[in-house]
Amino acid sequence: MKNIRYIVLLLMASLALSLNARDFVQGDRIYVQPIQSDAIGNWGKDGANLFLYLFGGSSGTSWLKLNPSVGGVYAATFTANVNYNKVIVVRKSGTDTNANWNNVWNQTCDLTIPDGKELNCINQFWMKDGDCPADPYSDWKVYAPKTDLISAYINEGITAEEVHICSSALGDPYSLKVKLNTNKTAYLHDDVYAHAWYSSTDGNNWTSVDGFADKYRSQEFNKDTLLYLPTTLPSGVLYYYLFANNPKGRRLIKITTDGGGCDLDCSITSFETAISAVNADDNTYTLDGMVAFGEPNGDLVIECDGKSTTITSPKSPQSFSLHGVPAATTDGTTTTATAYFTGNSGCTQTITIHVPNAQQALEVVQKEILTGETATLTPADADPDNDYIWIVNGDTLKKEDGQTQSLSVPAFPAAGTQTYIYKEFYPISGTMNDMMSNGSYENTTGYGTYGSVSTISDYNFWGYFNQTDYNFYADTLAGGKNTLKLKDNGFAVVENAHNFAPSFATVTPRNGSNFALFDAATGTEGGNKKAWYATTANNPDLKLKKGTTYVLSFWAANINNYGEMDNAARFKFRIEYNGKTWESRVLDLGSDEFRNNIWHQCSQTFYAEEDCENVTISVVNLNTNTLNIGNDFALDDIQFHAISSISRVVKSQQQFVVKAHKPKIDEFTATPQVLACDAAGGYTVHLKVDYQNPKGQLVIKDKTTGTEYPYDLPSVAFDTPATLEKDITVASLTPETHEWEAYFSEWTSAQKNAVTVAPGLPHVEEPSSYQFSAPDCEEEFTTLTFDLSFTFQQGDFTYWVDDITPKKSASYTPASKTEQTLSALTFENIPADGKDNHVLHVEFSEANSCRKEFNLPAVPLSPKMTIAVTDLPSSVGCDDTNYSLNVQITTPYNATGKTIVVQYDDKDGAKETSAAATGTTTTIPLSLQIFDATGLSVKAHYDDASSCSFSATFDAPTAPVCLQIDTAICAGESYTGHGFEIITPAVGEYEYTSGFNTLHLTVKAVPEIAVGTISMICDAEADIHIPYSVTSGTPNEFTVAVNGTEYSATEESGEIVLPMPADIDAGSYTIAITTGETGVDCSSETSALLTIAMSERMLRKWEDVLFINNSDHRFVAYQWYENGVEMPGETQQRLFRPEGMPGTYFCRMTTTDGQEIYTCEETFEDVTRSRDLSNGNGAPERIISTYIVSPHITIIRVQAGDEIETRKILKYE
Repeated sequence: MKNIRYIVLLLMASLALSLNARDFVQGDRIYVQPIQSDAIGNWGKDGANLFLYLFGGSSGTSWLKLNPSVGGVYAATFTANVNYNKVIVVRKSGTDTNANWNNVWNQTCDLTIPDGKELNCINQFWMKDGDCPADPYSDWKVYAPKTDLISAYINEGITAEEVHICSSALGDPYSLKVKLNTNKTAYLHDDVYAHAWYSSTDGNNWTSVDGFADKYRSQEFNKDTLLYLPTTLPSGVLYYYLFANNPKGRRLIKITTDGGGCDLDCSITSFETAISAVNADDNTYTLDGMVAFGEPNGDLVIECDGKSTTITSPKSPQSFSLHGVPAATTDGTTTTATAYFTGNSGCTQTITIHVPNAQQALEVVQKEILTGETATLTPADADPDNDYIWIVNGDTLKKEDGQTQSLSVPAFPAAGTQTYIYKEFYPISGTMNDMMSNGSYENTTGYGTYGSVSTISDYNFWGYFNQTDYNFYADTLAGGKNTLKLKDNGFAVVENAHNFAPSFATVTPRNGSNFALFDAATGTEGGNKKAWYATTANNPDLKLKKGTTYVLSFWAANINNYGEMDNAARFKFRIEYNGKTWESRVLDLGSDEFRNNIWHQCSQTFYAEEDCENVTISVVNLNTNTLNIGNDFALDDIQFHAISSISRVVKSQQQFVVKAHKPKIDEFTATPQVLACDAAGGYTVHLKVDYQNPKGQLVIKDKTTGTEYPYDLPSVAFDTPATLEKDITVASLTPETHEWEAYFSEWTSAQKNAVTVAPGLPHVEEPSSYQFSAPDCEEEFTTLTFDLSFTFQQGDFTYWVDDITPKKSASYTPASKTEQTLSALTFENIPADGKDNHVLHVEFSEANSCRKEFNLPAVPLSPKMTIAVTDLPSSVGCDDTNYSLNVQITTPYNATGKTIVVQYDDKDGAKETSAAATGTTTTIPLSLQIFDATGLSVKAHYDDASSCSFSATFDAPTAPVCLQIDTAICAGESYTGHGFEIITPAVGEYEYTSGFNTLHLTVKAVPEIAVGTISMICDAEADIHIPYSVTSGTPNEFTVAVNGTEYSATEESGEIVLPMPADIDAGSYTIAITTGETGVDCSSETSALLTIAMSERMLRKWEDVLFINNSDHRFVAYQWYENGVEMPGETQQRLFRPEGMPGTYFCRMTTTDGQEIYTCEETFEDVTRSRDLSNGNGAPERIISTYIVSPHITIIRVQAGDEIETRKILKYE
């Protein structure tokens, strides 16, 4: 039961998922199996055309033609990227190839397209026969085409990926993988669905690799496949084709056995040299070097400049030393060195080397000192363990006699030059042995603990393996070693990579029995790690000797089969010493020449620039690609050893040339600096000393005061002129003359003297005798006159006031220490603004002369002004006797504080007033009497300048004619006229003016009411009462129009009372009520429904019958009401209630013309008895005959006078 439950749940989940529309890409195919178990059987019979009709997604609808293929299955191909979730298989007439619903023979119901894009074949379905179920049955499968169709798919267009392998790889495993992305970081599995692998040896005839061809599968699996290449390939070519329903996922692989670099030969892959120092005795050098190659062919010969050496049974990388090679006599000389094998003329390589200069073996060292100084000569790059000598004036001073390696030179009494020679000899030393142990992994121990980081690698150690057919990752053998189920980021010592894991190629040791196999993790976890390393701690001989060249070498191989070589390892040799890191060139196993399973060597030389006792050397894997396959490799035969062979020669010969120099002072000057204007205290003297080869401090002495000024000097080259410049302050201008002296503190014989004279002190006195000219009435400026005294000025003299231009100048005697005075200097165009803030500027242009500013006394104020009459009204009010105006007086400058006198003409003669000035514009208000006059005058002047008066004229305004308007309007109305235009003002009282006219306007609210429901009223009533409420205004006048006739009404207790019109018949009327208000010239109209009931039409008979008098045959239909409620079913002319009639009653009667009329509502007792009514002629009635129709119906004939009437009487039990 539990299993059944899970199946149901999975089915429900599948149905839920299938509700989503499915994406199809261009080139996708849907296959259809035409043989079905329904009534049709074979849907392709009778020449039928099959189609797919797709819908239900975001791509609208479309038709696809189904075409038969080999094996009977039909296929349709998408020509664009689309999205659908429903499909119908359509079977049409064989003569109709059009994609439409015409000529359809059969079809399926709406089949749901499953979400899984690998489900590309409709394997089972049913013909639509009647109504379709909610989810019609269809069975979808994974399908790949038959082998016979593969050539056709390839011909649709696909480029073969060529893989060139070594013939030795035949019989080895090969991984068939899906495509890689462009960056080779991931396989594109999402592009591959409904797949199958095929193989061919000619590209035409194909077989299935994985058995998926022409098979119907329920799911997708095994997109990648591992197989073994055939052991022979007679055709020389092998094809593998990956079919995928998505064309993007298809892949064609072409394998040929013409791979490069499949066999190692004697080709020289690296030829590097190291050049020793020149033997200072015989001018020769030793050429050391290294030659790397695949496999030797005969002896290895190295030649250079007539010297050669032959090595029998060489082993790559092979070191050599070629002694006695002649050095050059000039810089920049080059020569060639050649390495070749005697057994093959093609295995040769020539390189260019730089020949050392023999003259460079003698190093000349210049040493310079001052006279009286001693010196110590220390040879460069000296080794205290080596033998050495000093040669001084032909004498030899030896180490063995106690001579120190540094030589002390006595002081030179005078300038001069002396030469000293130093020689040092190399000791006999040197070895070319390998500095490491177990670089070829021949030891079976010493690598660390299984599952932990190795002691010689950053990778985990997986163990030593000598078994065959051992699958480390599956660990299938009994007693297997991979108990921790390790998968990557480790290494093992093995004999054959393929035996370690069946997916690896057949790779065996480069030399010996073992090699190291590495399975690196992807990304940074597996990259930038040391696959192997050695330290001095574990290899005591691993030390660096300064000046020695070393060769480093390792062999690496790609252990991945050819199908997994897209993520090969990349290596560098790394040396770490004294906090420094050196790295070799990169060996990339992914490059074309290394894309195989052959061992490849990485060799390079390294020159040690310093000694080091603690060294780490390593082979580093640089591959950090995140691709989850590859990055597996093998290492073997790792070497590191010296190739420099040092013989006993003169290591260095150094010649020291010592030269003594004499201190000198070439020139000494002292220059007094010009004083600034009104400077306080003393003055500055600028001192300048030109000197060479100083000894001690440079001292400058003021011999007049006895003060010394010592200065430390910077280091300069010998016999190089230098200058010291300093400023010294002299405290006082007296004494006027000073004497100076300059010399070295430790060499007083070098001495110079100078003399200075104190400068003059520039000074300008406050100007005197200020005078300003008085401005005329129209003048706005004044002229300044003054005197100026000064001492010791230089340059051009100019003066000016404020920023007024042009500036003025005057002549004087420059640089005179005697005071001078310039009298009656003038400056014009100063604004006559009466202010005391003007500034006089005085300037002498020479540097350090005076530039001064002086505040001037107040200048006179210009009497000039302009006068204007402003704010003069164009008209005055109707009742005005006076009018006002302003006299505006404008002055060129701010006149605040001054008094202005104004004289003007008025109705009764000339008048005068005064006011305080305000700024540059003063406004004085005047009030004048109204009278008709033109050309009136107004004048103005300062109270202290009456002779400068200014005037203006004006015309007096005239009196107007005025209107007073008082009126009322209703809300919503406007008022226009007499210059007013008042548009729909709100209710209220307003006053407006226009010109000299005044409007008093009252806006009244429109009287409006809301009428309530009017009760039905009997035409016998005297008055009609209409309820209402006031909505606007104060209504008190009412007129009611009924049936087109107007009637006056009154108001009583909140109701409109209308006397019952005598000329109105009973019936329903829409009445119009006109509402007004006393004194308001506007009204409103409201409509209401009025129903007038008919009296004397309803009669009673006996004690239980009411009936309608229809003797005039006016009514055709009836409806009776009791207590105002319609009585169901009571629709006859009479109302019969044998149980009694306790309520009030009335009847709605319909006339022959469709009008509805009500009777007055009355109690049974108030209704008139029919017998109380006289007939039309006033005669009494009598029954003249009776006819009983039934127990309930009686017909009688009644006579009244000459008239006879037949009546029917109904009787109810």
